[in-house]
Amino acid sequence: MGIVHRMNSIAHANQSILLLIVRVVLGILLIFKGITFLSNAKELESLIQGSRFKAGTTFLVTYITFAHLFGGTFIVIGLLTRWVVLLQIPVLVGAVLFFSHSSDIFSIGSEFWLSLFVLLLLIFFAFEGGGPVSMDRFLKKNLL
Repeated sequence: MGIVHRMNSIAHANQSILLLIVRVVLGILLIFKGITFLSNAKELESLIQGSRFKAGTTFLVTYITFAHLFGGTFIVIGLLTRWVVLLQIPVLVGAVLFFSHSSDIFSIGSEFWLSLFVLLLLIFFAFEGGGPVSMDRFLKKNLL
């Protein structure tokens, strides 16, 4: 039983590290995308106005930008992970369904695959949460 228990603890530790790395990379990617949207707000606004969501253009530009900036930051530190991910999912669903479709979907520079991959990771973290190495777990363990 000693070897089996030791192997399980090693596997669990490696899984925790992998989950932490994936979560941090996802958060940093969202932060960089938020910075890109902040820098190119006029382009994002024109993209939204060219879609079927014309009515709330200003709200959507603000929501998308700050959801990525603050959401990415919260995902990196693992704070309120499930809630932040749930706020990110509609943005990525919109990116995958409405804005990423074009004739060059299979080209190297296509944003469709990145948007789809980020959406799948967000869905994963909506179920998984922040993982064992997160502020969620720390606060739950030490304050509750």
